Amino acid sequence: MEIDTITTICGSPEVENTWIYQINDTGLYVREAHIESVTPSREKTTIVQITDVHLNDTNADDEADEEIMYTKQCRTWNANGISVKALCSAMEYAENYDRTVITGDTLDYLSCGAMELMQKYIWDADSNCIVTLGGHDVTKQMQTKRPNKLPLSERQAILEQFWRHDMYYFSEVMHDNVMLIQLDNGCHRYWEFQIPKLEKDLAAARENGYTVLIFQHEPICTGRTEDKAVPSFYVWEDCEPYANFYDTCIGYAPASDAPTMAIYRLITENADIVRGIFCGHEHSSYYMEVEGTYTDKDGKVHRKNIPQYLLECNVYEGYTGHVLKITV
Repeated sequence: MEIDTITTICGSPEVENTWIYQINDTGLYVREAHIESVTPSREKTTIVQITDVHLNDTNADDEADEEIMYTKQCRTWNANGISVKALCSAMEYAENYDRTVITGDTLDYLSCGAMELMQKYIWDADSNCIVTLGGHDVTKQMQTKRPNKLPLSERQAILEQFWRHDMYYFSEVMHDNVMLIQLDNGCHRYWEFQIPKLEKDLAAARENGYTVLIFQHEPICTGRTEDKAVPSFYVWEDCEPYANFYDTCIGYAPASDAPTMAIYRLITENADIVRGIFCGHEHSSYYMEVEGTYTDKDGKVHRKNIPQYLLECNVYEGYTGHVLKITV
């Protein structure tokens, strides 16, 4: 993709992890991540991440649902599908590369109208797009101060009938180079049935020399006490300038269940092949490193940090879109 001019918004190209630039002809905000391949001789692979799209709309099928109609009254942010503009901008950029991944909160709340927009502007536009779940996707209540009428399992079942791929776990090998793994952790946890799938994929990645990239909605704990107040390197609109990535994130042992800790260990104890974790959720721009380890062929344990990127919400700054371009 040829880009005529760009304008630096934050940082500089010399410090890539905190650099944001804007493409002048579209206004799209871009971040970049260059990941060293486990097997350097493999073909270059480029993935574009989008996150927190927040499609907010209803249609005629929602009108008989009192729960949704009340949410519509209460939840005015991005109402009437206005976030489609930012989504189209980001999707048009992403179509120039190998794969597009949207890391959760694609729906602002679970409505037929929002799913209709998702179908039209995501899967009809790119049938190979991979979409993870976030907390917004599985709730009908937003700013109502009411509990969901349906249990989580029934709300998930609605989405399962609609989703193009397994919404809890999906993996794909691209260019004999990158193993892309999508995990659902949008309910602030992992699921037991994800464990054997991840174990199998990590074993295959190690055997075949694949670079593993993890895509999910929520970040994991960094394992470092000093990360209780990590500053956002660029704060968007009304977002918080700091976030706690130590004891409020997924994988903090005293607060996480056994399946969640098992997945956390699988990710962090394979730091030689897991080369990046890509999330959203916090809405602002963050970069940090998660403490990890790996065991060599002789049984010796080594320490190695895993980069974790949090992309900002897609709708900010004039609905021009925000992306992270990941090159391996």
